[in-house]
Amino acid sequence: MSKRVNFLFGFFSLFGLIGLNYFSTHDPSYLSYFAFFAFLANFFVARIDTSVLDERYYEDVRAAKAFAFDVAIVEVTIFFLINLIMSLYFPAAILGHISVGLVAICYASLITTYGIKLYNLEKR
Repeated sequence: MSKRVNFLFGFFSLFGLIGLNYFSTHDPSYLSYFAFFAFLANFFVARIDTSVLDERYYEDVRAAKAFAFDVAIVEVTIFFLINLIMSLYFPAAILGHISVGLVAICYASLITTYGIKLYNLEKR
């Protein structure tokens, strides 16, 4: 995709703000809107010059993926511990709704982390 299209896709991340309606309506379907924050990565990817894809670019992509994988391990561990602790205090129905929100936030943070790390590696 072109830089302009990637930049415009970044504005889809504003749909993630719809997820804040959960706190007023307590409807768990709003929690899935937090996944739209993954489009924030397009603001950073659009700034990368991809006209010449050389070896250094592919090394930076691998390094950014490895960094995002490390973040994923930490997030999954935290997610597991939160669900383990909260299962002692909340019934399964409430825990399922909270899990949907946590999965959406983890997804958005991983994609955004990858985009930011790739941008930082390309700018050095």
